[in-house]
Amino acid sequence: MASRLQDAEATKLDWKEIAEEQRLITGLLRGNVPGNRAEDRLDHIKAKLKSRSLNYGVVVLKKPMGGENWGYVCNPITLQEQKFYNHDWVGNFCHVIFAVPDIPRGLIKTDGFQEKADHYASDSVRRITGRGEHNGCIKAAERIWDNLVNDGYQPKLVLVKKEPGGFDNFAYSVPCIDNYHKWHTGSYRFGPFRRGKRKYCVGIRI
Repeated sequence: MASRLQDAEATKLDWKEIAEEQRLITGLLRGNVPGNRAEDRLDHIKAKLKSRSLNYGVVVLKKPMGGENWGYVCNPITLQEQKFYNHDWVGNFCHVIFAVPDIPRGLIKTDGFQEKADHYASDSVRRITGRGEHNGCIKAAERIWDNLVNDGYQPKLVLVKKEPGGFDNFAYSVPCIDNYHKWHTGSYRFGPFRRGKRKYCVGIRI
């Protein structure tokens, strides 16, 4: 259902408009993105995306990079296997831009979302057992995404970010019907024999 809805949304555009949208999201980050805070950069990009033909989600994350520090899964609109999506680094920040489908509220499952999101977020963060993308935030985000989809939800974004928090370090905005944002405690490996506790923020948009 979600795939067909996305294709229908994208095909409202003619080929000229599609090309224009693609040029926008691939070229937006080639110049300077001002701001020393993630929130400032988010606001700058959102201003550039106002009044576009499609609705866009934006995520801004500060270094350090790597799947042990943060990871995400998003659901961009596709048209003939072409995604309206861009992920690029400018300076010390990673910027993610992706078009989201405008699905009618009545077609989006929301019942029990907060409870399911909280359960899957807590469980996935607790299962972070080591360093690297296979044991860190990327894998946690993928687990949450898969569980929600299996339950019939249509997530637009799942983001898992290890501390530190704050708008200096990360910010995101996604048009949505319901959202979840909460910090959970998980483990983190300092070395071969040393572990500690870390806070992980989980953000979900449907």
